[in-house]
Amino acid sequence: MASIKSFLPVTVLILAAIISCGGKAQETRRLEDPTTFIGHEHSHGGRSSNGHNGHLNGNKGHSNGHNGHGNGHNGHSNTIMPISRCRHNYHERTEQAINRQINLFMHAGYVYSSMAQHFGRCDVALPGFTKFFHQLAKDQREKSESLMTYQNLRGGTVHLSPVTAPALSDWGSGLEAMSQALEMEKSVNQVDKIFTLSQYISNLERVGPGLGEYLFDKLPQN
Repeated sequence: MASIKSFLPVTVLILAAIISCGGKAQETRRLEDPTTFIGHEHSHGGRSSNGHNGHLNGNKGHSNGHNGHGNGHNGHSNTIMPISRCRHNYHERTEQAINRQINLFMHAGYVYSSMAQHFGRCDVALPGFTKFFHQLAKDQREKSESLMTYQNLRGGTVHLSPVTAPALSDWGSGLEAMSQALEMEKSVNQVDKIFTLSQYISNLERVGPGLGEYLFDKLPQN
């Protein structure tokens, strides 16, 4: 602050010198041109007022210059981050696609956690389904973490987007939940999980609801 205060008088002096020089130059032109001098005598008051306005406008311009300088600093803070030193043969589209996949895995894990809690309720009480969906949620979180590590390894930047909440909180029967999970796995394109869930859906359709679903819940794979 002290350096700024010491600089202000110098700035004022420079501005005063510029204004003074401009006034002298204008006065010189008036003396050289008699017509201008005569016009000056008849409209002295108006020109003086205009000169004052010009001085105010100059101050406004100076203020705008400061604002522009401030905006420049703001723009500097929003500049693109420098490219990572380890980045090599890594296209921006690939980087963006991986960030989208990270978000999809996190959303899938969120949905599977909701399903696991649904089957853990006392009025549903299917612990095999709870364990199965807990494991699926864990797998999705691990996959998202793995992609984040890969993104950094390739010199990309991990941009985490808001994770969409599950559309439901009551997932119905085991067959209904497995069908929803199958659609989820198709969206994240995990072939092994798509095949496994398709098998489970076939068996659940075969055994039916009620006792059949209860027996399926006791199978070793759950």
